[in-house]
Amino acid sequence: MTAASAPFDASKPHVARVYDYLLGGKDNFAADRAVGERMLASIPAVQLGVRAQRDVLGRVVRYLVGEVGLNQLLDIGSGLPTADNVHEIAQRIDPATRVVYLDNDPIVLSHAEALLADDKSTFVVNGDLRDPAGILTNPDVREHLDWEQPIGLLMCGILHYVLDKEHPGDVVAALYRALPSGSYVFIHHLLSTEDPAAAVLQEQMRTGLGRAQFRTMNEVRALFGGLELVAPGLVLVPDWRPEPPAIRDHPVLEMACAGVARKPLRRGPQSPYVSPAVPCSGRSLPDAGRPLPDAGGRLGPVAHSPRKTGPVAHTPHTVGARVRGSWHTSPDRWGSWHTHPKRDAKKAECRA
Repeated sequence: MTAASAPFDASKPHVARVYDYLLGGKDNFAADRAVGERMLASIPAVQLGVRAQRDVLGRVVRYLVGEVGLNQLLDIGSGLPTADNVHEIAQRIDPATRVVYLDNDPIVLSHAEALLADDKSTFVVNGDLRDPAGILTNPDVREHLDWEQPIGLLMCGILHYVLDKEHPGDVVAALYRALPSGSYVFIHHLLSTEDPAAAVLQEQMRTGLGRAQFRTMNEVRALFGGLELVAPGLVLVPDWRPEPPAIRDHPVLEMACAGVARKPLRRGPQSPYVSPAVPCSGRSLPDAGRPLPDAGGRLGPVAHSPRKTGPVAHTPHTVGARVRGSWHTSPDRWGSWHTHPKRDAKKAECRA
């Protein structure tokens, strides 16, 4: 697929090419390298933070495709192709996964087009996060994703370039409204903290790239709107489902957070397969509204139906029922939604 052409000016740095330079890539220009060098001069370990950002993106993709069971992803602000791109990670787990990359940098678009020339399940689209209506009405985005089935929306390292005056909450809310129920949203965001280094980095990004808006943990949490954060919640990047070996105690790694949230499934009235929204005690259950398995481990009537035929046809799947092929029946270390005997007994009591 060919993305629409966009104006190109090598004298102006672009965030995707600056990140490419910090990751050791070669698809950058003098203006991009100058910004990267200034960042390195003030915070020599900034490359560690950039690498951690790529690593958490990989963990999120493995979670969404390998555990949740999603098989379509929309990556906004995807950046330049690197080793272990989103589509490569996802399609190693499920070859049927469809990925749409969206970016507004001409170099990103041209490189992605070349990389994906023979790929029938991965596509690149020209677009801007600040124009959600343009994204949602883009014919390629509409064609290559099934908007009646859950989608994984990835916004990794992009929302801190949307300024407060550009109303980021309204931007993401428009996207969330369009997402089918059962979809997931990933946000990686740089943090405004008491560490002077964070203020220095933000100022350098504003000077070099023309924009940057670090936010507090609470401000980032608000960007999820009413979506349900999944365990472990919104946390520092190294703490989101870490995989060994990993560096977790460097100060630069406290400058960014990551979280994944879920758009709740629609709840049918009095469905025996849906947990009650409010239990007997009056407190909200962590799994309120989540479809429960029957005796055979299958989801009931609220499970998703098979995909439509056509350009976005996929193997039928049931979101939430597959955790690498089975529904777990014991707690895991994330305290996630896998079934727990005591909690399920309480639910049964409430439904009685």
